[in-house]
Amino acid sequence: MTVAQRDAAACPACCGSSVVARCACGYRYLRCAECGLQFLDEVLGRSQALQLYSDDYFFGGGAGYPNYLCEAGILIDRGRRYAHIAERYAAAGRMLDVGSAAGFTLRAFADEGWSGMGIEPNRTMAAYAKDVLKVEIVVGSLEEFHTHEMFDLVTMLQVLEHVFDLDAALRSAAEATKPGGLWLIEELDGASPMARLFGSLWHGYSPPSVQRIFSPAALGHLAKRHGFERVAAGRPMRWVSWAHATSLLSYKASKGWMNALVGIAARLLPDELTLPYPGWDLQWALYRKVRSTSSARR
Repeated sequence: MTVAQRDAAACPACCGSSVVARCACGYRYLRCAECGLQFLDEVLGRSQALQLYSDDYFFGGGAGYPNYLCEAGILIDRGRRYAHIAERYAAAGRMLDVGSAAGFTLRAFADEGWSGMGIEPNRTMAAYAKDVLKVEIVVGSLEEFHTHEMFDLVTMLQVLEHVFDLDAALRSAAEATKPGGLWLIEELDGASPMARLFGSLWHGYSPPSVQRIFSPAALGHLAKRHGFERVAAGRPMRWVSWAHATSLLSYKASKGWMNALVGIAARLLPDELTLPYPGWDLQWALYRKVRSTSSARR
């Protein structure tokens, strides 16, 4: 994979200085000393980044999913919980779901009275969402998304760590949000005790798919830059399938005693088992648009 070396002094969130924080799977993550954002010191181009989300990401295991479609129940339940959070701050309206995959979040919000559309770069996932779940999906990336419509809510659930151009993605999301509209963001928290405890074995360090790992401060800097202020935040309740958990653990512990232990556990427990995920290293935040920072749509 051809990559460009990143200027280690420039944090993408706050322009603070950074140092090497972690080495994982042959990649280096830098950490900003000011806001805590961690990011790869190698810049992936558009085509390289989008290639990461081929069908293999959704069905090949490793840093992705052994079978994403089997996560339907878990992800629809997550979507419903987030719909209830959003409705504390805005009436159900039009939403844009970024990184929609198979449309499970859109389906959950639709069941709670919302309407809207999604963006998804993987054609297989987009086709499933349209044909099976009957939700509207546009194939593409947030960075290149253009529409004359503006939305009451933009959801970005574990999306911003993957985009190939963070500033362009957030600019596009801001332009698609109505004045007073909301962003709902879920991300891994690189400042969490779990991330610090597990170090390079923490599942968040999954390069090159995970290009950046956020702290609450980094998300705040980025939201403010694009005209948004935080109105709520918390730790999500979540469940995870045993098949997905063992796939990630095996990927992170590819050899040694830990991998052997994962292998034994995988044989003893069924893939269909769902487990509570404590959420100590997950964060969600809701931001409201208070000002415009870009030119009007043409």
